[in-house]
Amino acid sequence: MAVLARRRPQVRYVSRTAVFGPALAVPFAGWVYLHEPLDVTWPHAALWHLAGLAAFTFAGLMTWPFLVLSVLFLAPEAARGGLFPRHWRARYRTAHGRQYTGRDGKMHEADSSKISERLRRIVYFADRNRCSACKSRIGDWYTSAQGQEAVITHMEIDHLIPWIGGGLTTLLNCFTLCPPCNNVKSCYQKMADGYEFYHRGTRSSQNLAAARWVTRRERRHRLSLYRWLRAAWAIAA
Repeated sequence: MAVLARRRPQVRYVSRTAVFGPALAVPFAGWVYLHEPLDVTWPHAALWHLAGLAAFTFAGLMTWPFLVLSVLFLAPEAARGGLFPRHWRARYRTAHGRQYTGRDGKMHEADSSKISERLRRIVYFADRNRCSACKSRIGDWYTSAQGQEAVITHMEIDHLIPWIGGGLTTLLNCFTLCPPCNNVKSCYQKMADGYEFYHRGTRSSQNLAAARWVTRRERRHRLSLYRWLRAAWAIAA
């Protein structure tokens, strides 16, 4: 008799109320602080109140969600990605199902395409379903290396630090790339000693320069506060 497996309920790590509730409560404190009740002797007193309310709203939305995201997600991911010893990171990779048993009965390391649907949804939403490098969207046209024009039909998830180079499948290391940018970036990684690791078969001066450019754009995109604000909204969904 076949036994149906129970479907595990979706785990919600943090709600939107906890992420954005205190952020929206900050403007009310600012409203009380900014000369309440309204001082009619001030020139343009109402405009000062509105400007102060807008400033406190922006500060709350930028500070509190980023703090929650940093404590619960970014700080642990940064620690696992570089601060912890290498054997700790290897244990983390194994514990999260990054190995599988092949047909030959031996253990094999899974490729970078093994990304959970939840992480894929968060990364796509944080990047607005746009390529982090060239900012293209689904439906845009591009010219291939052979000179042929094609349309972008989907987006892909890329590891800033490649999986084969020790990069983890975490929010801090995953970005949205279109297929052309992801293909040219491939497994590019610049080592601490300055050596640039790249595929030998496609290692040309043109492809290497393009891979450098994509990597720089991803690193710049990782510093965007708006990306992490959207990621906080998607995490609390």
